[in-house]
Amino acid sequence: LAFLQHKQSISFCWFWTIRELFIFMKIILRSYLLISLMVLISSISAFAQAEEDTLTNRHPEYLPSIKAGEIAPDFEATDTIGNKLKLSDYRGKYVILDFWATWCGDCRREIPFLKQLYEDVKDKQINGVPMQWISFSFDNKAESWKNILRKEKFPWPQVSNLKNTREDETFKAYKLNWIPAFFVLDSEGKVVGTAITAAGLRKVIDDLN
Repeated sequence: LAFLQHKQSISFCWFWTIRELFIFMKIILRSYLLISLMVLISSISAFAQAEEDTLTNRHPEYLPSIKAGEIAPDFEATDTIGNKLKLSDYRGKYVILDFWATWCGDCRREIPFLKQLYEDVKDKQINGVPMQWISFSFDNKAESWKNILRKEKFPWPQVSNLKNTREDETFKAYKLNWIPAFFVLDSEGKVVGTAITAAGLRKVIDDLN
């Protein structure tokens, strides 16, 4: 009887040892998967950054023709519920201006990077001056535009004139050669930098004092 009890005790101990080993291995596996995922995300981000820089370096002609130091043309556009927004109303703030369209594949590809950039810098102030983000869409179909906005839930103002790109006076005024196109304006409405990617925009923002 004592022998059987001893044998059962050993079996019980082995059971708990194997169970604890199994739990430990699960924890290690989860940690490994989490670390691998973080490395993958970091690698994708780094690759995207390199790809963006390559695009800008390879095609400088895609950058807007308006240069740093020029006054950004004023415009008026309408949000999804009919409220008017005028660029000059934001004098006194730094403005991050995003020109895009829902039908533009490159614009849609930049959305996750742009939203991440917004989260990273939304509370940043330049010499004590806050930043205001504005996206101007060159969509001409209201429902297509609104559908994407409902899906993406951008946390900054979205406006459009709902005109064909080449017919939109704002497109002409900003001398755009490519979208997406990003402008950073100072508190006086002067252009301090331009970009055609979220990565390029991040660099312009990071370079501001």
